[in-house]
Order: sequence, then structure tokens, then C-alpha cells
Amino acid sequence: MLSQDGEFVKVLEAMMRRLLRSPKAMILTTLLLALAFIVACGGEATTSTPEVRGAVPTPTLFIEVIKQPSATPHTAGRAGHTPVPTPTEAPAPAMRVKTGGIIPMQMYAAPHSRPMPEVTAPGMMVLGPLYNQLVEYNPETADTNDIRCDLCTSWAVSEDGLTWVYELHPDAKWSDGTPVTAEDVIFTIDSIVDPDQFGDLWEGHKGRSRSGLFIPYHESSRAVDEHTVEVTLGYAAGSWHPALALETVKILPKHVVMQGKLQGYGDPDNLVTSGPFRHVAFTKDVSVEQTKNEDYFKEGRPYIDGIMHYIITDAGSAIAAYAAEQVLMPNSNADNMGSVETKQFLEDYGDRYNVFFVGPAGGDTVMMNTEKEPFDDPRVRRAIGLALNRQEAISLLSVGDFQLGLPFPPDTWFGRTTEEAEQLPGFRLLNGEKHPEDIAEAKRLLTEAGYPDGFKSEITLRQAGKYVDIGTIVAGQLKEYINVDLEIKLMESSAGIEAWHNGDFFVGIQSRGIVFPDPDAAFVEYKDGGQIGFTWARSYNQTNWARLNEIFALQSRETDPEKRRALIREAEDSLIFEDNAFPTLYYSTATVQIHKKIQGYNPHPSIYAINQKWETLWCDPAC
Repeated sequence: MLSQDGEFVKVLEAMMRRLLRSPKAMILTTLLLALAFIVACGGEATTSTPEVRGAVPTPTLFIEVIKQPSATPHTAGRAGHTPVPTPTEAPAPAMRVKTGGIIPMQMYAAPHSRPMPEVTAPGMMVLGPLYNQLVEYNPETADTNDIRCDLCTSWAVSEDGLTWVYELHPDAKWSDGTPVTAEDVIFTIDSIVDPDQFGDLWEGHKGRSRSGLFIPYHESSRAVDEHTVEVTLGYAAGSWHPALALETVKILPKHVVMQGKLQGYGDPDNLVTSGPFRHVAFTKDVSVEQTKNEDYFKEGRPYIDGIMHYIITDAGSAIAAYAAEQVLMPNSNADNMGSVETKQFLEDYGDRYNVFFVGPAGGDTVMMNTEKEPFDDPRVRRAIGLALNRQEAISLLSVGDFQLGLPFPPDTWFGRTTEEAEQLPGFRLLNGEKHPEDIAEAKRLLTEAGYPDGFKSEITLRQAGKYVDIGTIVAGQLKEYINVDLEIKLMESSAGIEAWHNGDFFVGIQSRGIVFPDPDAAFVEYKDGGQIGFTWARSYNQTNWARLNEIFALQSRETDPEKRRALIREAEDSLIFEDNAFPTLYYSTATVQIHKKIQGYNPHPSIYAINQKWETLWCDPAC
């Protein structure tokens, strides 16, 4: 059990703040944290997708597969460096696939109680194998932009790119025996677009952050017949399918949800599912067990008999579990092992595991609650953004593969270069140290806001990923540079997410995924329910939301890449120089280790686009 207020923890926090000022900090931090707490479609044919007007070039995603130990750090798509994605070994022909076996997977955090379509990453990872999307990111190819049918068998799009028609698989059915129909698809889309139309059904669960990325494009949808869905867009959007194919857009059983039985791990007994696996058991904070759906509509899938998801939140415990082969892979591309630990893991266990470095996978942000004093003052928020030493965080948490945390990913076709970022206030250094002009301006802003001597507050850190390490670094920096003293409050992961939703925090550390490589998706940190303003993180009072909403609408419709880039630069300037309740520290590289017996795996940088149904995985030798 975690002690949150004991003297031992306070001493360790102080030690960590001092240790994190040195390059050896990450090795010692893991040891200190361990002392501080212990936590216990398919083969269906699809139509080719016509080119949609309004689509623009997407940046090259970085994927590097490492199969042998290497001492060379790995860079993540810097300017002038465009690595070619490297796939795993090609899957064997169908007749050579070996069926059967249960794959034990690591889960980086316990599933929270939020139901679909509000669900975020920790819930999505165990709901993924149980449900289908209308379309999906193809897990059987190394092309991270390849989208194919999942519940549908084909789609067609009108010449103007506005009307999309999907034919559903006639054999798909729910675990209670009810057929999956067009009404289920329309109900799911409507629940994402406008949950209020269902009365109090979604009361308390109306967040539609990443599931709602397609909202700006959607105009209407209807069931043509039992197995035909028609969707009309307001304008031809190149990001329609990338947003629709995300793991968060799972099709729900209308007949069940309308009875008030929301679909999530808040109440697993309510789960009525369509996917390749069925729910068996959930042991809180320990494991989730799932078994093969013997009546799955995709013939021959899944190949394996089941999945055991083991909740392992500590990096040291995760490494030990992989070493002992108690787990063979993570159930997403989040595993609580940063690039530093993964490099060592590669050298120690590269004979048994393939290791993937994929990026940019996401950004870690300092999340300020604009409804709580003193973070309701934009001058305080601006001071925090100026005082962060992003380069120090990168040096402590990576092996040179993280990128500076601009509001939009650097070194993409729509973003600034890293070199440009290094000249900006809040991002620049002088002789390797935090730029004194940025510190002076941060102190001036605090004085103007009524805090000439700084202030005391609280930073809430979820016990998942690197959040504790990151938060400790941030707290140390703010104390050193501007005398903002943040007391560390540790929370179990799912409880931390509830705190975000309920507004019960002052400052937090939270990741934001690069959902798919497009400016629309890069706005995801600032979007909720189709509007800019990440409401589950309590950002209602950010002063520049209105203009950011305007810019999002304009750039999403803009077909000229240069004009679109100019609009995005305006949005980024507003977030850098005016107000940003979520300053980003850096963009990270996801590191994923997969046992060499696992076949059929292809990586994806996005935690929300990687196909988590796992119906095409198999084992050789047997699992």
C-alpha cells in the first residue's frame, strides 16, 4: 500500500529532486521509487479508397526495429533524417499459421471505470480485443496509414468526397446472440457527435476527446437498411477515415446501452461484445482475462485461444516479468519502460525479444487546472511554461530520441524545425543553461499576478508510465527557477484519471498521443467533443480558446498546404506566446519489446491507432 504523506516518502521526494539534477538520476530514481511504494476485415475484400479532396501530405513516421543489442542511440525523425519504416518479418502464409495458446501481456495501468466512447488509453487496452470498429488500421502491414474494413465488408465514396456508404458483415453478432446492425453503428456515431440527444443516458460520461476527432467533419448519418450505413460529411475531409478507425471508436450494442448498461470495466458484467475475444474475469489492480470468441464472424480468427493482461505499473517489475517470460509483450505501445530502460533491456534480453522504437508517439505535458487558483490566472500559466527546462527533462528521460515539446510536433511538414524551436522563449538555452531572460520574464509575470515570492501548490501524479519521474523533475525545476513549490501527491492510475475528470487537482502530468499524422490530430490536446478545450482536464478558462477553434475549422478545410501551415503557425504562436494550460515538455519515442515467438505483429507510433484486437497474432513456437 502506498504511503502518500509519511516522512519516508517526503525524504525520498527531496532526494529525488536533488538527484534528478544529475545525469545519473534515472538509475537512482527507479530504485528510490521502488522503495517508496509497491503496486501490487480479416480476409474480407475492401474497396480501394479514392483520393479525397482536402487531403494533404502526412509526415514520415519513424519506426525502427532492433533485433540485436546496439549501443547507438536512436533519433526520431529529426530534420534531415528520414528513416525508412522497417517491418517485422512478414507474417507466414495462412496455411502456416499456428493456432492456439494464450499470450500473457503487460498492461501499463489498471483499467479505469470510464465507459466507451469516453474511454481513454487504460480502458481502451482491455476493451480493444472485445469490440470492433467500422474500419480499422490494418495490423497485417507495416504501412501505418493503411485502413481497411473491420465490421464493414466494403465502402464507397461519392465523387465529391461527401457521402460514404458502408456495407456491414451480415454474420457479425453480439455476445448475447443479437445481430450487429446499421442501427448500432448509427447509435455509436450519434453518441459521439451529440451525447445530449440521449437524455441522461451519458450523464457524467460525455467526454468525447479522442473518439470525437471526426465530429468536425460529420454532418449526418443514417441506416439505409439493416446492413448499410450512409454518412454525409460537411466537407471533404482527408482525416475522416483516420479519425473513424481509431481504437476509441468502437461500435456499441444499442439495445444494451439504451438500457443504461454502459460498456466499460466499471461494470464488466454489463459487457456485450462483438470482437475476437470475450471477457472472462477482472481482478482489480491485478489482471484481466479474455478468451477466444468461438463464434467470431471473421472465419479462422483469432488465431490464439486467449489473452491474459497483467497490470504491471513499475518499470523494474515489468523488466523482471519479461525476463522471466511471465509476460511476452505489452498490450499497447505503452509499457512504463522509457528509452533508457529499454536500451538496457535490449542489451540484456535482445536474444529473446525484438525491440521497436516508434515515434513521435506522444508528448508529456504539464497540465494546469484553470479553475483552481492560482492557475486560473493566464500570467501564472505563462510563467510556468517559460520556467520549464525541456532539454534537461529530455536528457534525463531519454537516450537522445525525444524532441522539444512545441505545441505541434517539430520536424513535421506542418511544424517548426527543432532548430527554430531552440530559439523560442521557454525553449531556448544560453550556454547550456536555462535562458536567464525567460526566468526573469517568468518572475515578472508572477509578480504582476500577485506572487512576487512564488507560491505553494500541489502536483498530482498518476502511478503509471514515467509520470512520477516527470513530475518530480518539473517540481524541482519550478522550485529552483521561480520558487513555485509543488507538493507531490501520488495517486493510483485510474484514481488519477477520475481526479482529472472531477477537477480535483491543481497541476498534473499527462501524456497526449499523436493520434494520427495530421494537423487535425495534432490539435487533439486542445479538443473535446469537437471543440477546442480539453474539458476533462479543466481548461475552460484558457483565454485563447475562441481563436483556436476558429483556426482549427479554417485549417481543417484548407486544401493548400502552405496556407494550412500558416494557420497552424498562428495557432502555435498563440499557445507559445499567449496562453497554454498544457505546455508540452517533449515528444517521446515509444519503446515496445515483443518476444520473438510472437508472430504477426506490426508496430504503430500511436497508442490510439495501433490495432489492439490482436486477432492476427500467433505464436511460433507455441505460447
